[in-house]
Amino acid sequence: MNKASKSLLIAASLLGSTAITSGVALAQDNALGITGLTGMLGAGLKLEGRYLGSTEKDATFMGIVDLTYQQSVFLKYDNGSPYKYDHGLGYNFVRTPNLRAGVTLNWVPGREENDDPPRLRGTGNLADAVEVGVFGEFAFDYFKVDGGIRQDVADAHSGAIAEFGGSVGAAFGDKMRLMGRVGAVWATQNYNQYQWGISTAQAAASAGNGNYVAQNRKAGFNHLNFMVSGDYMVSQNFGVLARLGWVRLMDQAEDSQLSRKNDQFFGNVAVTYKF
Repeated sequence: MNKASKSLLIAASLLGSTAITSGVALAQDNALGITGLTGMLGAGLKLEGRYLGSTEKDATFMGIVDLTYQQSVFLKYDNGSPYKYDHGLGYNFVRTPNLRAGVTLNWVPGREENDDPPRLRGTGNLADAVEVGVFGEFAFDYFKVDGGIRQDVADAHSGAIAEFGGSVGAAFGDKMRLMGRVGAVWATQNYNQYQWGISTAQAAASAGNGNYVAQNRKAGFNHLNFMVSGDYMVSQNFGVLARLGWVRLMDQAEDSQLSRKNDQFFGNVAVTYKF
């Protein structure tokens, strides 16, 4: 099963499983006047590189699930956004108008050799990771700073990733909002070797396909990223979300033999339902 099929299967199952739950919670809100489930569901298309560093782009399915129950427990999945600091199943230990902090448990798909056969042949498949993390964000008016640290606990890459950034947004009436965000990702040696390194076995298997040589990666930055997004509400519940973004590989990723293009651009659009 390729990455696009996995993303479609995950998003479809999450959308299906939460639709019934959201319906029950909304019914409780209307009937009992209690705070229940709130959030957003969405589906659309994304255009991005076959893997981070690839010269080839594909248009694939994009799914969005962003649910919060009683302002505490949340489920977040968005394969169209490069920002993952608070993705997965999580709990908000702190939730105020200006501050949010909590913990997460997230499944992260690996990389398959056939995602980009000419470039990845011989590198093998990268195992899926299960990551636990902590995160925090502080918002004031239209400004927000955020960040988080995640650690693999499934012996996939056995490393840790730190992500941090800031954003600014603006509202235009009741229907349209624009947002711009810049961020950076840093990782430990284990993760960078898993994602960007070339082992002796991989170098031998790549003979005839670029003839990679063994290359060890160290702890350091992976990339900077920037994204602008626009959200327009067509009705009280339905809207359209569009994004454009740029990722600049740096340090351990930029110097990797697997990086064929250090400037990566992406875009996506989705229909959303908010409640």
